[in-house]
Amino acid sequence: MPPLEISPNGNFIAVSTSNGDVKIYDHSSGKVSTLPKNQLQIRALSFHPSSRILIAASKDGFIKIWDILTAREIKLIDVKIPIQTVSVSPNGKWFAAGMMKGLVILWNFKDYKEIFKLQTDGDIITSVTFSPDNQYLVASGENKIHVWDLSNVKIE
Repeated sequence: MPPLEISPNGNFIAVSTSNGDVKIYDHSSGKVSTLPKNQLQIRALSFHPSSRILIAASKDGFIKIWDILTAREIKLIDVKIPIQTVSVSPNGKWFAAGMMKGLVILWNFKDYKEIFKLQTDGDIITSVTFSPDNQYLVASGENKIHVWDLSNVKIE
């Protein structure tokens, strides 16, 4: 089932297609735009709280960060591991991806640098999310839930 995401402001709907495209539906204008094709299937989509930036994570291990108003690719990150899920923090400062082999990576939105890697016991990470107060990063695997307290981590 292709991922589907609604922007925080409710104006945009992003959906990936089976051929690797990401379609952006502008609810207010009715306009449909297409972000350039990805190499392999998109596994996860997540909007930044601004509703202008979209993260697309794919089976081929790439994260693409898009400005959906200009259809411009802002950043391409190659993690070299199939990505299952991606999430943006409510404050818009960070984003995280969960992967095969139980790996979760946290990045800074300011400069797109990796902050740290979190290794679980090898479960495929199927979902990642942040708590509403940005204090916790939570990941679920095939049979477990992993919780990391981010309050003591120096993240600029």
